[in-house]
Amino acid sequence: MENPKIINGILHAVVSFIFNKEKKVMMFLRKGEEWERGWEPIKGAVNINETDKEAALREIKEEAGLNNVKIIGKIPKVYWAEKPWKNGKLRIRAHVFVCKYINGNIKLGEPEHIDWKWMSIEEAKENIWIKNGKDMLKEAYDLTKVKNS
Repeated sequence: MENPKIINGILHAVVSFIFNKEKKVMMFLRKGEEWERGWEPIKGAVNINETDKEAALREIKEEAGLNNVKIIGKIPKVYWAEKPWKNGKLRIRAHVFVCKYINGNIKLGEPEHIDWKWMSIEEAKENIWIKNGKDMLKEAYDLTKVKNS
């Protein structure tokens, strides 16, 4: 995070669920702090002077090495979370994007991820660690059905 957008103590972030044509979701194994270990979608901070969509595409490029992904929608609901920060907690405001995998080789680009795999929705729901992750995943999956991707 070079210039994360933190306004009034709130970190603006994006979460991107990438689905393939079989409706499996791309998940990444995170080896971060103890409180943030496990399987997750691509996520990250929005930088200053960057739109949410630009941040989502940048994070996909940085974390998966993918340029050929199409954003098919954005979940209308905003999700909230917290993380430890400077002797306290930082509130996180996240917008969730739903993406379609077109093609390309996945190349892990960030040191916090040690593996990735395509998961069925059921497997991803069982393994996702982030707060409200199951709800985000359900909404993202439902949006893929609406968009007929």
